[in-house]
Amino acid sequence: MQVFTRTRLLLAKLSLLVFAFMAAGFIPHETLADPLPVYFGGFAFVGDYSAKNKLYPHTAALMDADTNKPSQFDRDLQRRLQSFNNATFSLELNKLGALGPKSPSATALAFALDRETVSIERIGGQYKLLVELSAQALFFDFKEYAVVASFPMTVQYIDLKKHEPTSAEIQSIVRDLYLGNLGVNIFDEFVGTLKNVSLSPSISRRIRVTAVSIEEESRLALPESLKSDDAALQAFIAREFGKYLSKNQHIPVLPYAVDTAVGKTMAMRISDGSVYSLKIPQEDYAIQLGLVKFKKVEFQKTAAGSSFIYGAFLRVKAVEPLSGVAYFDATIKNGATKIIPMGQDVVDDWAAHQESLLALIDSFTKQLSNPEAEWAETHTGTKSNVGNMKNFAKVLQSCK
Repeated sequence: MQVFTRTRLLLAKLSLLVFAFMAAGFIPHETLADPLPVYFGGFAFVGDYSAKNKLYPHTAALMDADTNKPSQFDRDLQRRLQSFNNATFSLELNKLGALGPKSPSATALAFALDRETVSIERIGGQYKLLVELSAQALFFDFKEYAVVASFPMTVQYIDLKKHEPTSAEIQSIVRDLYLGNLGVNIFDEFVGTLKNVSLSPSISRRIRVTAVSIEEESRLALPESLKSDDAALQAFIAREFGKYLSKNQHIPVLPYAVDTAVGKTMAMRISDGSVYSLKIPQEDYAIQLGLVKFKKVEFQKTAAGSSFIYGAFLRVKAVEPLSGVAYFDATIKNGATKIIPMGQDVVDDWAAHQESLLALIDSFTKQLSNPEAEWAETHTGTKSNVGNMKNFAKVLQSCK
């Protein structure tokens, strides 16, 4: 996730979102003899296409206003992919319609938009605007209608304005997050993600975040936009955990897709008008998360201002669904310090809490490579949890 603001940088730049489905694995490129041909399908909407104006109002409006075929979005994607190179697969542009029974591969790829979020929150005399786009580099079997691999990514823009943002201003920002006048765009993230993935013919075990609970004490720190929208917060936490787990442990992670999937299928329409209902595989290991609470504690006060520690507490449970065996079950915690200058009367506490939570997830998923007793004591309350972290690490090894 990346955050850009013209008034101040609210969150640090985070790494690309990387999830993987079914046949996606992280293996050395040299183990693959020939690159797998992959047919590019262009821009796609995930979900019921008839609901696109509700799910993705600003993106849909931009697409509907573009009467060119292919659309500007598709042309820009094609342009960015012209010089694309990956040792494990080769992209076949403008050839999706030619995919037939004699094709050397049945794998297709789409840029699949799965979330458009716009939030406006009044803070004192200013308006905080958040615009977020989430998408997937979605590989699927063109003949079997099954997901092959998915690598999601997210970009986020935050701004503080003296007036309430208009619909035209928001739509302009959404457009720039695709085509790029803000220093970042999601199409660049898409291409960058593709350059760093490897496709493997098979994996032995699969893991997925299956549930996220929001405990009542944690709601006290939530912004108004999330207090009545558990689904959005649950999806955010699940995606971030899956992203960091995949990135830091180099494993495929099935998606938490409650907001985009019905049962074990995912609906999608690509730019040529084709509609698909894609099958999603069953996980072998389940991760259950619980947002326990946030804490804000004053740490130090001086004439220049005050420093506060923003704490985040997240319960993590890794379990094998069939046997019920839990490999890790503990609450992890983290504190991040933020300095508030004297005279600043508007403080974005949620941004600090969110930063603390993301730093915790990043640190925990890195620690699983080589668990340390000192880290376990500081972040779980007891050194004994280092053994449970090692058990969890063995589970992750089986998913590679």
